[in-house]
Amino acid sequence: MKRKTCFILVGVGLAAAILWAAFQPVPGYMDAEYYYANALQLVNGQGLQEPFIWNYLANPGSLPSHSFTYWMPLPSLVAAAGMIIFKSTSFFAARSIFILSAAVLPLLVMTLARKFTENRSLTWAAGLLAIFSGFYTVFISQTDSFVLIMLLGSCYALAAFSGCQVFSSISKSIPYFVGLGFLSGLFHLARADGLLWLGGSIAILFWRAFENREKSARRKNLFRFLIGAAGIMAGYLAATGWWYARNISVWGTLMPPGGLSTIWLTAYDQTFIYPASSLSLTGWLESGWKAILEVRVNSFLQNLKTLLGIQQMVFLLPFTLAGLWRFRKLPFTKFFFLMWLALFTIMTVVFPFAGARGGYLHSGSVFQPLVWALFPAGLEQFIKWGEAKRNWNARIAGKVFAFGFIGIAVVLSAAVYYTKIGVRGGSQEWAKSNDQYLRIASKLIEIKVDPSSIIMVNNPPGFYLASERYSIVIPDGDPGTLLKAADRYDASYLVLEQNHPAGLDELYNNPQCCQDLEFITSVNGARIFRIHELSQ
Repeated sequence: MKRKTCFILVGVGLAAAILWAAFQPVPGYMDAEYYYANALQLVNGQGLQEPFIWNYLANPGSLPSHSFTYWMPLPSLVAAAGMIIFKSTSFFAARSIFILSAAVLPLLVMTLARKFTENRSLTWAAGLLAIFSGFYTVFISQTDSFVLIMLLGSCYALAAFSGCQVFSSISKSIPYFVGLGFLSGLFHLARADGLLWLGGSIAILFWRAFENREKSARRKNLFRFLIGAAGIMAGYLAATGWWYARNISVWGTLMPPGGLSTIWLTAYDQTFIYPASSLSLTGWLESGWKAILEVRVNSFLQNLKTLLGIQQMVFLLPFTLAGLWRFRKLPFTKFFFLMWLALFTIMTVVFPFAGARGGYLHSGSVFQPLVWALFPAGLEQFIKWGEAKRNWNARIAGKVFAFGFIGIAVVLSAAVYYTKIGVRGGSQEWAKSNDQYLRIASKLIEIKVDPSSIIMVNNPPGFYLASERYSIVIPDGDPGTLLKAADRYDASYLVLEQNHPAGLDELYNNPQCCQDLEFITSVNGARIFRIHELSQ
């Protein structure tokens, strides 16, 4: 690839990423707020401790609590690195490496696209799709795992593509599989389901080692397999070893407790259940097979909508399928299709609530670079058909269709971005939650709430960023459940917003109904209560 091409693509990618970030002065949603808040903890010397509790799945002890018991630490580590480099704790400094990653991503996608087609003019379309990515433009510069997952997905795809050439000798294959293991480890540090890619790396190794089934080669291939597996695990542990060491030192287990308990959810709000021990196989079975199947059917439909509407932007789908069909016999294509199928199944069947509520949107972004890279190959097939059947001029048709589809992507990206970020009612939609928490924080100061008091809220990470106050999440359930959690964690005040657990409808509509919750005031629709000690 020419140096000029690289500079142009990275330059456009950087300009676009900065533009997307410019109108997002705050993280805007819980995931990004969580990672930014924990990055601040790291930079300020607080280590792997967080000043809030946003779920009770790991049965946290007290505040500050151990961080990253549900979400993984890589986005916070990257955000902290950005703040250290720029010697600033600003949100822009936290996003700096994410923005640079978004600038490099189109270059990697174009490189991957050139594995599928020699038509270099069409591969520009792949790189530009990584810049004007529709729904993902809203998240590409955020302190979240999206751009990191896409970057790792690009690197993994390029590594997997070149894997066919490295297994001829042990000396060449060891560094390759160590690198593959390291990428798998970074996947896992970015998202818990990233562990799937460790299995994928072992699968690549297994296929490469045993594709030659001649008896004379079996012993040699077994030796190569063992050496390669050791390399993969060495690379994986080089990335994740510190993480497992921390978990063992804190909980005595490889993984934090409680994460897998979400398998037994019968409703999404149970993610915030208290106590978490209420989640069990028995409760899951008691919900009935009809409900269990309905949940997974609904998750399948929602994830399918995400696949078609967000990841394929609708118009990409026929070209992605054409590209897949064109290269269907490649082991590379079969491998990534099976990995996608495994991930889609996990996010639909095993974790249906998390999958439908953003889990598949996050995890599935690993395949976006491949989708964008296959688009030119599929478009090329379509143009060849037009050349043969309609006497199209292939060169002109390629430019017309490529520019046309990129134009659609630009318009879609701008429309989605404006919808999410735009101004409504005199305030910016993206900062709406943060603005509300700033008003509530100001009111707490006005009514002289002690700064050390623990507050119960919907979104503890977001509330902490706005107020710098310790907070815990409102549990799913009725006022009795709320009071038990408040008593356990010494919460003194409750902020009940319009978006609240169904079991607290009466409390929100009739703030005077509970004698243990003293209504103080309202702030723009949010009720503030003083929590009295639980009656014994």
